[in-house]
Amino acid sequence: MAKEKLIPAPLDEKNVTTDWIEELFDDQSALYGKHKKLGFMAGAAMQASWSGNMLKWKVLDGDRYEAIKRLRERNRERYPETESPFIVKEQILADVCVWRFYWKPENE
Repeated sequence: MAKEKLIPAPLDEKNVTTDWIEELFDDQSALYGKHKKLGFMAGAAMQASWSGNMLKWKVLDGDRYEAIKRLRERNRERYPETESPFIVKEQILADVCVWRFYWKPENE
């Protein structure tokens, strides 16, 4: 059986919107600019930035372990894996958490 190639789902306000990002921050609020939002997660200052199908979370100041743990918990609450229209590939490196969004194949 051939392995299907994943198709990127870009964060472009048409395919994947970005309005939900600030809901993941504490108090569901954030400062925002073009392709960037700043807020707090578990008391740590964080920046969310995106390009193409990639969303990068960076801990700017504070407890990076707790901040990334809370981020992942809130994302799972928001989109249980069975309900999500996307496959999200996650990579964590020190104070950065990167999510890449892909469309779920039709046959899933």
